[in-house]
Amino acid sequence: MLRGSGTSVVFLDSNPRNCRRAEEAGFPVVFGDGVQERTLLRARPQTVGTAIGLTPNQMVNSVFVSRAREWGGPQECEMGAPAGGRGSLMCTSGSK
Repeated sequence: MLRGSGTSVVFLDSNPRNCRRAEEAGFPVVFGDGVQERTLLRARPQTVGTAIGLTPNQMVNSVFVSRAREWGGPQECEMGAPAGGRGSLMCTSGSK
């Protein structure tokens, strides 16, 4: 779905297994904690149009997206809860 839409995607994850699965699927991956500055900067948030936090912890999702914004990432956000009750936070800029 992501590839078919032509959307550029970078995954950030602190779980090596998840990173390996994303890499095997052909996606670029940044290993580390997405709320830490050094990890977030490696993902280059200023180059993305959408940031999505998909942890079960709504606070972590909010911090991740706030930090992405601080470093030039997407500015508009929507919050939601996908199937299964996991928290999510999606931000888009519309101009990236």
